[in-house]
Parts: sequence; structure tokens; C-alpha cells
Amino acid sequence: MQADYTRKTQELADSRKQLEGQHTAILNEHQQRTGQLAQLANALQVEINSLNNPAELQQLAHDDPGEYSKRMLQMQHRQQMISAAHQQQQQLDAAQQQARVPYERQALVEKNKAFAESFDSTYQSVGEWVLDPAGGGLSPDIWNGVYDHRFVDIAHKAMLWDKMQRE
Repeated sequence: MQADYTRKTQELADSRKQLEGQHTAILNEHQQRTGQLAQLANALQVEINSLNNPAELQQLAHDDPGEYSKRMLQMQHRQQMISAAHQQQQQLDAAQQQARVPYERQALVEKNKAFAESFDSTYQSVGEWVLDPAGGGLSPDIWNGVYDHRFVDIAHKAMLWDKMQRE
């Protein structure tokens, strides 16, 4: 029996170590890509600012409409590239959040006995309470953005406290 407990404890520790390693790798990759996207957006903004001299543009519009049109298209193209970089940043942020889910789930299972016994039903009960105006009263957008196991654990404890107060 002791050997089985030791084996299961070691498996759990190995699983947690593996999840932490994956989480760290994803976080590092996210930070690297975020930095690259920020540099790209900043460089593009500098280019746009250099192209967007109102007095010069007004003069070009009058003297050389073709060059004016070319300059406006260049600025528009760079602005689209900035928007694409921001959109890609949002996608990276969402991917990072999703990558955290297994790590946060494991941490919640290790921390809270109710989640260890029946994760899905406990999480569903907490979610229903959190969204209920008479309970936590959060909007679905806010609750769906919660990934940190500590916040879910706090919500679970608040739900239990609320139920105990109502009895």
C-alpha cells in the first residue's frame, strides 16, 4: 500500500513537472513573439510618421498627385500591417491562455479536494453559482476569462460559504 502511494505521488510529481516545463516553454515562446511583434509595430509606426508630414503631403497633392497617391498607399499598407500585428498578438495571447489550462487544472486538482474527486461537476457548480446574479453575479465574458486556479478556488470557497449562509 505504501509503495502504491509512493508510486502515485511520484507519477503526480512527474506529471506536474512536465506541465510546468511545457508552460515555461510556451511562456518563453510567447514573450519572444510578443517582443518581435512589438518591434515590428513600432518600426511601422515610425515609417508612417515619417511619411505623414501634413505640409509635405499637401504640397505633393498639389504638385505631384501620383507621388501623393503612392505615399498615401504606403501609409495605408503599413497601417494594415500594424493591425495585422495587433491581431496576431491577440491570437498569441489566446493561445497562451489555452496552453495554461492543463497546468491550472492540475494545480486546482492538487489544491482542492472537491475538484480532485469530481472536477467537471465541481467546476460546473462553481460556474453556475458565479454566473447567477444571486451568487457571484459575474458576466460570462468575465468568468470565461478566468484561468488562474487560485481564482477558481476562491470562487468555490465563496460558493460554499454562500450556500452555508443560506441554510
